[in-house]
Parts: sequence; C-alpha cells; structure tokens
Amino acid sequence: MPKGRSEMRSRSIFITVSALILLAAGLLSFRILDSRLYYSHLEDYLSTHTITEDVYLYRGNTSRISLSPAEDPQALHAFIPSEMKDNVHVGFDHFDRLILDGMTYHSGDDITGIISSSGEVPAQFVAPRGEVLYDGQISFHCLDSVPTLYITTSENAIETIDNTPDDPTVAKPRIDGRMMIVESGGAVDSYDDITLSKRGNTTFFGYEMKPYNMNLNAPKSLLGMTPGRKWALKANAMDRTQLLRNEAAFAASRLSDLTPCPDTRYINLYLNGRYNGLYMLSQRVDATELMGFSSSLDSMNATLNTPSQMTSSFDDTADGIQIHGIDLPGEPEDTSGEYLLELDYRYEDEPCYFVYNEPIVVHSPEAASRKELTYIADKYRDARDAAACDGDYEKYIDVDSFVRMYIIQDFFSQTDVDFASFYFYLGRDGLFHAGPVWDFDLSCGMTAGDPYHEELTLRSRLFTSQKRSCVFLDLLDDSDRFMQRVSEYYMNDFSPAYKEYMENGWGIMTSDIEDSLAASCLLSGMEDTGHPSLDSAKGLASWIKKRDSFLTGYYSHPDDYADIVFHFGWGTVAAAVKKDEPIGFMPDDAHPGNDDAFWGEITGFVDKNGDPVDDSYATSSDTDLYAVYTEDSYAWDSYSLP
Repeated sequence: MPKGRSEMRSRSIFITVSALILLAAGLLSFRILDSRLYYSHLEDYLSTHTITEDVYLYRGNTSRISLSPAEDPQALHAFIPSEMKDNVHVGFDHFDRLILDGMTYHSGDDITGIISSSGEVPAQFVAPRGEVLYDGQISFHCLDSVPTLYITTSENAIETIDNTPDDPTVAKPRIDGRMMIVESGGAVDSYDDITLSKRGNTTFFGYEMKPYNMNLNAPKSLLGMTPGRKWALKANAMDRTQLLRNEAAFAASRLSDLTPCPDTRYINLYLNGRYNGLYMLSQRVDATELMGFSSSLDSMNATLNTPSQMTSSFDDTADGIQIHGIDLPGEPEDTSGEYLLELDYRYEDEPCYFVYNEPIVVHSPEAASRKELTYIADKYRDARDAAACDGDYEKYIDVDSFVRMYIIQDFFSQTDVDFASFYFYLGRDGLFHAGPVWDFDLSCGMTAGDPYHEELTLRSRLFTSQKRSCVFLDLLDDSDRFMQRVSEYYMNDFSPAYKEYMENGWGIMTSDIEDSLAASCLLSGMEDTGHPSLDSAKGLASWIKKRDSFLTGYYSHPDDYADIVFHFGWGTVAAAVKKDEPIGFMPDDAHPGNDDAFWGEITGFVDKNGDPVDDSYATSSDTDLYAVYTEDSYAWDSYSLP
C-alpha cells in the first residue's frame, strides 16, 4: 500500500477512535451531570416532602396507595387493599431504586412475591448516585376480604373538613371529590362524583380517625345495598369493637323485624391514596331514602311558600310545650302525615324541634311550620301522658315496635339512649313507631370516655337507674302489660334468633374483617382498654352471651330479682341481683367515678342508713347504695350521702 494512503488510513482511524472516546467521555460526563442534577432534584424534593409522598403501590389502573409512617422513624407501613394483594407494583418518581429484603426493584416493578404474606421486610431507598437515603423496614399488611373505598379530592381538601370548627353556628365545609369502590375480588363496584363533609360530634371532634358524610349526585346502590344518595362513613375510632357493637345492634334490629334498618358494609377507606382505616359504609337516617316517606308535607310547604319565605324561624311556648320551627306564611290545611323524629339534647342546633318533658328534633318535614309542630307536639304529649298513667297508650303508639326497641336498647345496655340518636316516627297509621336503630357506640360496657364496670353493665337495668325521659320507654318500663310483652318476645323470639346469629353469622363476619380491624387499630395507635368487650370480637361475643344469660334468667322469673340503684357523684346506675344472695361485686371503678383526678377516689359504699356494705351484701327488696368518696373531692362536695 502506498505510504500516503497508509498515513491517511491511520489518521482516519485515529480521528474515529478519538471521536468515539470523546463521545463516550461526553456521555459519561452527561450521565454524571444528569445524576448530580437528578440527585440535587431529589435533595430538593426531600427537603419539603417525605418518602411516603414519593413512593406508591398500585395494581393496573386502580388508584395508587401511599406508604404510611410509623411511630418508629425507621419504619413504614404498607396497607395493601384486598383487590391488590395478588398483583402489586411499586412506583416512585425521584429515587433510583428500592431494595427489599436484598432484592433490587425499579419503578414499575412487580413486588407481589415479597409481600405474599404480611410481615416486616428490610428496605432501602437508593438515590441515583448510590446513596442510601432510607435504611429501615416496611411492614406489609394485607387487608383480606373487605372492599375498598377510594376517595380523591383536591390537595388539602380533607384537612379543610377535618378542621371544621366545633361551632354549630358556623356552616360546615363541603368538598367535591371522586369515589371508587372496588370489591375484594378486584371488580369495580361504583365510580362517581361525591360531596364530602363532617359527621358526628363526639367521634368527630374527639378522635383522629374522623367519620364523614358522603353524598352522591343521584341515588345509587353501593355494594348491593338499597340505592341511596346520602351515605355515612362511620369510623372505628374509639376502641376495637366500636363498629362491631353497631353491627351487632343492626343485626338485632333486622332479626326483630324492627324496620327500616340501615344497610351497612365494612370498607377500607383510602383518602387521596393514604390508608385511613376500617369504616362502616351505611345508609343515613333519611326520611325519603331510608324511611320511604312520601314527603307530602315538604312538598306542600314548598308549593305554598317561596324559598325566601322558608328562612325565618319562630319560637313559641304554650300549654307547657315549646316549639321552634320555620315561620311559613303558607301552611297546609291538613298537617297529618309522616314525621321523622329524634330525641336529641343537642336540639338547639337544629332548625325544627319541640320540647315536652324532653327535646324532640323534627327531621321531616324539614321546614316544619307552626301548625305542623303544634300538631305533632300535641300528639306526642297525648301519647306520653297516656303512657305515664299506664292508660290507653295503644291508641297512640305501635306497641310491637317499642317492645322490640326496648329489648335492643336494654340488651346492649345503650347508655346514650336518653341523650341522642333515638329515632322514632309518626306513620301513615297515625301511630308513633320506634326506629330506626342508630348509633350504638356507647353500648356493651362503653360510655363516653371510659368503660363501665363490667358486672354492672352485664346486670344493668337501663330504664330503672335514673328514670330520665326516653320518649316512652322510661314510662312503659312501669307498665306491667308492656313488660309482660317484653318478657314474652325476648324469651320466645329475640333470644333464640340472636343465639343462632351469634353461632352462625357473627364468626364469619368478624373473621372477614379481622386483618382490616387489626391494621386500622395499628394505624390509629389504639391501645387496649382492659375491658374484653371493647378489646376484641371474641370479648364482645362473650359479653353478649353473658348478657343474654342474665336477661334470660331475669325475664323468666323477674320476681326473683331486686333492683339496686348505685348512686355516684355523677349520677346513678341500676343493676338487678338475685334476692337474698350476695351481690358479688362493688362497682368502685364504674365510669366516670373511676376518674379519681376529677371526682375523687371511691373508698366504699353505704346503704340508706349509712352503714358500710361490701360484695357480700344481700337484699330481699329494691334498694339504694351510695358511693363514699375521699373528703374534699369534687364528688364529696357535689352530692349528699344519706
């Protein structure tokens, strides 16, 4: 080959190699620069965000779910919804890779194998330059057998609801969003626009896990329930069996044919991708959707008045009855019809109510006029007066429904029965009917704040202790013919049916929600109360079994029992005990008397003569016992011993 051509070939090779070297160096420099820029971007991101905001899990096109922080800063929780457990992918936007139990995963990878069973897995999040920015554990919790409700809203919208002021004069905020319900097997049940707002009082303002109201744009069946537009999301916030107590009461209502009864389903709630706990999705108590009212009075009020005429309120008192409602210029001639009512001592926050011995909120008609309120209040007064003298109360009330309601309230020892959430209605037949059953948070040994003494609740006589008004139940408790019907229905119908439910339906239901309930309690940091009925489904079932055993004996031979009313600084509680047998317990830690810091310590009990008594005390007749507090305590100063 000629020398000139050889030199040209060598020069060409040199230039090509040099170019390739420069290109490789450029690419390497670009990658290093890109890595540095990407890392800088990650550092900037983590300066204002957390790892749980960047890393997410997903399945197909279903909603993303975020990781949840744990108390330990080196630990994270991943709550895997039931429909996702067999197909889980990981995603992240700022990290380079994730190392789980020694195996490396990139965004979009399938991690189903690593979470095939719930448990704790070592985890590392790695930056593009190789720095490990998180070195800890992720605990995977598989939420089997329970459907999932995803709610998506704009940023910070949920916080707007959660920060609703505890002030009834301030309008509660409502936010728009989207919801999707996915069945445990993966099928999408519902997808719709919603409006979300706060619900409840004590449970909303007293606990981190908030209950919500969810409204759809139009009635729709959710998870096979009766179609409706208005739904409640009840949180399991107070203790481990809060929702179970409510479901137990709803089951009792259905078994007793105390209808209507709200449809309910358990769901796991995810708010904007973050697990929020186990909830009960329920129909709300609504005159049209649940009760099936024709709303004729509402229609007539709307026909006879313009919207601007339906805003002014009035407050009148006559013949011992206070009525408060909407001052309508046009009122229907015929005010008979269907009225949805509720005993509620927070009545002054409501637009329409009347007070005769106790406050009754009128929910339907929604804008009750002076004439309508006078009609329903007079009718209520006549019914209560008839019950008070054990008269012809059958002319005013549907006795069968009140027998069933009495049993359900008494069976579960529902301590809120004379304060709020006691619903009843005037039907088309002109009679007052009990129902629907609602809100059994404070039952089976639970009261506001703390549990009662277990033996006290197992033997409690709910309507004997204070005789505080409870629609008609406190008066009917003194009617021999009413109580005879209660005894017969309990022994022949209620007790056998509920035993069968506890033996067959209860175990299946509690098994289905077991994993979700445990995860929900872990998320909220819920601790045991030390009272079995509040700490586990098994403990609650045991309480129900013992309560049934006691009531079976009581209703079989009521004359064999004496009522003991225990007096505390804060009120009274009654229990039935076998006559002439040792009482067997002294409720010195009965709530809220167990709050020594406020009420003072109970040092013992005395009888009406002031003589000390203990758990060996026996009586052959109804009697009263009084708690003795330490001197100079609040209770010592607030009530008098005999």
